[in-house]
Amino acid sequence: MDRWDVLAVVGIVLIGVGLGLFAPWLGVTAAGVLLLAGGIGGGLLAERAAPKASKGGGS
Repeated sequence: MDRWDVLAVVGIVLIGVGLGLFAPWLGVTAAGVLLLAGGIGGGLLAERAAPKASKGGGS
């Protein structure tokens, strides 16, 4: 976990808390949407960054 991950988590928590003070259901929904988007985006970036496996036998 690097500093960008920590900043993203802190941001999500603060958004959820802020919206939770306004309307609890809105805070939970917004935090869930942000976590879902972050998880999908992070997974896609990790998939693109992974080295391509060679199709040959190789060593």
